[in-house]
Amino acid sequence: MVYKVDLHEMTVIESKVTLKNLLDTLSYDYDEVLIVHGYHGRILMDFVRKEFKHKRIKQIIISLNPGETSYLLKNKEEIQEYKKRG
Repeated sequence: MVYKVDLHEMTVIESKVTLKNLLDTLSYDYDEVLIVHGYHGRILMDFVRKEFKHKRIKQIIISLNPGETSYLLKNKEEIQEYKKRG
């Protein structure tokens, strides 16, 4: 399943808190997060694509739509393996 989050009108700090809280609490039923960040100014786009890190992100997918980015998420087993490796 895909979860969609819209970061329009947010600052980088607000976006960081929103994404962290979302990925910390999102059900493992979701395997993808579609992030709508817009493309004017590029600040949020660059943050989402290049700077933000989280243990649940398996892969970052750059959309053909420049205002969107997708995060493919690790499943529960992959997270447990990640924790074991420390």
